Amino acid sequence: MITPVSPDHDHAGRREDARPAALAGRYPAAGQSATTTAAMRAAADLIDRSGIAGLSVTCSGGRISIQVPRSSGNAQSRAATVARLAGYLGGTAVQDDNPAEDYSCIKAHGTVGGLPVDVFTGLTVQEAGTDPGGQRLLLAADPDGRIAQVVPPARLPDGWRWLTDLDCPHPVAGAALKSAASTPPAVQPRAPAVRKPLESAYPQAEMNGAWT
Repeated sequence: MITPVSPDHDHAGRREDARPAALAGRYPAAGQSATTTAAMRAAADLIDRSGIAGLSVTCSGGRISIQVPRSSGNAQSRAATVARLAGYLGGTAVQDDNPAEDYSCIKAHGTVGGLPVDVFTGLTVQEAGTDPGGQRLLLAADPDGRIAQVVPPARLPDGWRWLTDLDCPHPVAGAALKSAASTPPAVQPRAPAVRKPLESAYPQAEMNGAWT
């Protein structure tokens, strides 16, 4: 015979701690080893089919993350690798920019073996040196492809994107690199940082025809 016991009292009628006991299987076991093993096998199958080496793969909780590291090639070749993997995943490679900071990447999302997969490679945002206050000048393109200089922490408006090493080097960025390489370092007093809104980026006349 089975006699049910009240969760609040023992057989003698004394009140016990009413906290429920942990029940096996009460929470989903997304992170158990079998799930991670399945993700690793799916990732290995994807890499084997693609024939791509040098990838950084992370499997966690049934999700696969694949990074194409910078050491594997230049921006163009790494972006092509992401696009190639996207084809196996049924996804599309896109440029994903963080509008609040100088971060950009080429990424793709899809599935393999029924598991979600993210593929990405980081990009370098082009710079145009610094302004008189010593603030970095980042280069961005508007929806029509016109280039403007952005002083952090200005945000990119909707539809804008960072100019990266995936693009041809912009003349302004090239001039800044050449100037930095030819100018010896010097210790000079720095003026207070100048915060310029994105809308007041240098006009075309001041860019000396550098707009594209």
